[in-house]
Amino acid sequence: MIEELLMKYSNKLKQFDLKLFLLIIAVLLPWNFTKAQEFNFVQRIPFTGQSYTTDNFGNLLIASNGDVVKYDLNGVQTAIYSSRDAGNVHSIDATDPLKVIVFYKDFGIVRVLDQWLAIKSEINLRDIGLKEPWLVCNSGSNGYWIFDQSDFQLKKVNNQLSIISESLPINRLFKNVNPNFLIETANFVLLNLPDKGILVFDNFGIYSRTIDIKELKYFQPREYEIFYAQNDTIISCNLYTLEREEIVLPSTKDILDMRAEPHRMYLRRKDAIDIYSF
Repeated sequence: MIEELLMKYSNKLKQFDLKLFLLIIAVLLPWNFTKAQEFNFVQRIPFTGQSYTTDNFGNLLIASNGDVVKYDLNGVQTAIYSSRDAGNVHSIDATDPLKVIVFYKDFGIVRVLDQWLAIKSEINLRDIGLKEPWLVCNSGSNGYWIFDQSDFQLKKVNNQLSIISESLPINRLFKNVNPNFLIETANFVLLNLPDKGILVFDNFGIYSRTIDIKELKYFQPREYEIFYAQNDTIISCNLYTLEREEIVLPSTKDILDMRAEPHRMYLRRKDAIDIYSF
């Protein structure tokens, strides 16, 4: 199907917005790993870093100290970004493969990398009025979401570095607010509080509800579902219906968390990430 579309519209691709084209490909690629009948081991990547993520093309990105290393879907290293001037990498967001968000929490710095991990821009969040930036994620082509621990607010910053949306202070809803993960998916912004659950906001930062899934350190959103590990089991949860389903895996021993992209599954263990095809 994809090959036919590429041939049919090959003369028009130059006129496409590249991000739109990448989104179309990501949507068309088969992804329903819950029904996959066979997994094949591809590669094991040592993991001793602080963070990792994947993009829609199956690339794996691992942060270790000040480095970000990129591997292709076969586990072959393809790029590296190395920097020691801003401390350790706290998180990476590659939901947009052309706009990789690297957050250095100790210095309140965000660096935006391209698909080759070349730096495109740098933002000092404290310089734009965010006193204690705690978590950062991408907001598509519209900017960034930041959780500011100084006033317990979720804030949206546009590409001109102006704060355009703010949530109400979350400490009005909960005591001891200490979130550990922030991500945007579909029409939601998800903020994880391990002892409270997953807080759901809309695109304006308005709080709507809390999903009662606790003690999570990490999860992967995919449109209107999230996937997370719990007791050596991977579970999918629909964000609308809250229906949950266990995912059949090639291996369940010592799994800390997982990610899945078209034709690839990534299982993180204590000291390695295993890549499987399906």
